[in-house]
Amino acid sequence: LRALEPGPGGMLRELDAPVATGVVALEPGAVLGTGVATVAGAEGIAALWVAVRGPGGVVRLVRAERVRSGDENEPPFEARPDAPSFEPAWFGLNEIGAFDVVELAEATVLVVEAPELPAGLGLFVRGSGPAAAPPGGGGELHAGLADALARRDVGVLGHPSLIAHGGSWRLHLEARRSARSRVVLLASDTLVAWRLVGGETLGPSGAGFDRFGTALPSAVGRGDRLFLCYAGDDGIQRRLGCAERTASETAALLRSGS
Repeated sequence: LRALEPGPGGMLRELDAPVATGVVALEPGAVLGTGVATVAGAEGIAALWVAVRGPGGVVRLVRAERVRSGDENEPPFEARPDAPSFEPAWFGLNEIGAFDVVELAEATVLVVEAPELPAGLGLFVRGSGPAAAPPGGGGELHAGLADALARRDVGVLGHPSLIAHGGSWRLHLEARRSARSRVVLLASDTLVAWRLVGGETLGPSGAGFDRFGTALPSAVGRGDRLFLCYAGDDGIQRRLGCAERTASETAALLRSGS
């Protein structure tokens, strides 16, 4: 894990030292896949959801609990064999990609890249919090996403970032067409019916580190403000940046430092 801080022109710069190394302890034979989602707690990150590839090559999402052993050489998170998990096979899926997770007192909401589903996105709700037994009385709600995107030429969608903020659900996505990408926003009051908010939420700036594109959104709400971290593309490399706006769906995102 590494920490970043605001830099010039809306970019984020990495601090010199990592926050933690050897972050997640796994069961024997398992390896980390691509992707991580954080669960906030009173003292920072309380848990991580990580993609884990088992000995048979099957990928599942697993909740890794914070471990307070006092030993700085031990990984700070542990994915135990009986940890809450999400397995694509429960829903007939063979493949998933990037994902995000939101934990509520009464349910856990997961959104994943799923090429086999309409719009390439899956939205799942498991009841009774993060420890619900699979499939936990949950449901599949991605039909609403597909309906909102039907007949909308927004490109190939991926890298979902889901939050509950300002009285509604906000789903930021990377939308890619050819070699260019931008960030789009879908909103919902109930997780069932979704609406596409405008044509684009954060597009290429035309100048600076994100002149040619924006990608890999990661949103967080703090009070009446929404902060969006993203990767900017200047045609040569990608660098991390940050933008913010009020809780209003239609308020403009302002790049940090602008």
